[in-house]
Amino acid sequence: MEEIKDNKGLTLVETVIYTALIGIVISGFISYSLVIVSLKNKNYVIEEVNNSSRNVLTIVSKKVKQARAIISPAKGATSSVLIIEMSGGATSSISSINNIVKYSTSSLTQNITSGHIEISDLVFNNLSSGGEKDNIRLTFTASYKEPGSKEYMYEENLQTAVAIR
Repeated sequence: MEEIKDNKGLTLVETVIYTALIGIVISGFISYSLVIVSLKNKNYVIEEVNNSSRNVLTIVSKKVKQARAIISPAKGATSSVLIIEMSGGATSSISSINNIVKYSTSSLTQNITSGHIEISDLVFNNLSSGGEKDNIRLTFTASYKEPGSKEYMYEENLQTAVAIR
């Protein structure tokens, strides 16, 4: 009689099955990692837009509250530039130049937003009429300025109103 040898190795079919299973697991990990990176990028973009928007709203609110008078826009009018008279008679302006919001005085111009954030449709509306204190409504659209995939596309429309104290 012939002896049957006990083969401890893998057959070709077993090798193919194990290789396929390992490939499926590895591709699952890679897909999961790519989704995590994509979500991280999207959250970064949203955070950048929110931070710049908050910065614009905070600075405009602070400057209007500190102002002695609103020069432009006139009462009941709308403008893309806010010109305010500060105590002491100095004038300051806030405007959007090349989609970057800038704060300007006679001796200084500084960016309020970064180059990655685009501010469009910046509008100042003086809601006051007659002898009331000036009340400015600010509206704008903030978006991330990086062309490319969906994870870098985000915009939000913002609006606030603030009055002179």
